[in-house]
Amino acid sequence: MICEQVSHHPPVSAFHVESLDYTFHGAIEPKLKFWGKSVEVTPKGLVTLILHRYLSFFNVMFTSFVVASAVLVVTVIIIITVNLYSAFS
Repeated sequence: MICEQVSHHPPVSAFHVESLDYTFHGAIEPKLKFWGKSVEVTPKGLVTLILHRYLSFFNVMFTSFVVASAVLVVTVIIIITVNLYSAFS
């Protein structure tokens, strides 16, 4: 496994993991916005999982992540886009 913060301003983290069964790699650049009582995290980037045995791969793009807080209630909204690709299709 290799992980590194490849940029500090803006912060960008990259990683790569490889085995006989799979390869997992990607880069993520988090963006934060504070909206009074809530915070919005937009982790721009792409994560890819390749399954060698099935000749397929999965791309995951994180679109948005919002945490809103009231007095005793915390609401979490997560939006994720997943693209699936296979050599068999």
